[in-house]
Amino acid sequence: MANFRTLAELAARHEQQTDPLARPQRRVAALVEHQRSADFIRHMIGNRAVADLNRLTLGGALHADGPRRWCERHGYRCISSWGDVGVIAQRGTELPVAASLGDSLVWGGERITLENPAQPA
Repeated sequence: MANFRTLAELAARHEQQTDPLARPQRRVAALVEHQRSADFIRHMIGNRAVADLNRLTLGGALHADGPRRWCERHGYRCISSWGDVGVIAQRGTELPVAASLGDSLVWGGERITLENPAQPA
């Protein structure tokens, strides 16, 4: 049994096992079980990302409602959410915060700001 450093590696291993060309003798039930396991692990990764109260990085395995829940936790409404692709959040009359894949929404105690990996703060 291989050792995995991250849940993402374990999910990738399960996804590899779903390739019917790699193991043609596997029954369909076994392939489906591996896909369900990979999906479940990715679901856990997404939940862990949303659980961080101070930062939400868009990417990985976020659920469509994850960014919405994270924004609402801080008093913002999520105008638009594409899960792991992009988010637009706004509070009251403040200008909206628009984030895309790879960006991080950061809670500074007063408001949500955007941190872009290409443009460090």
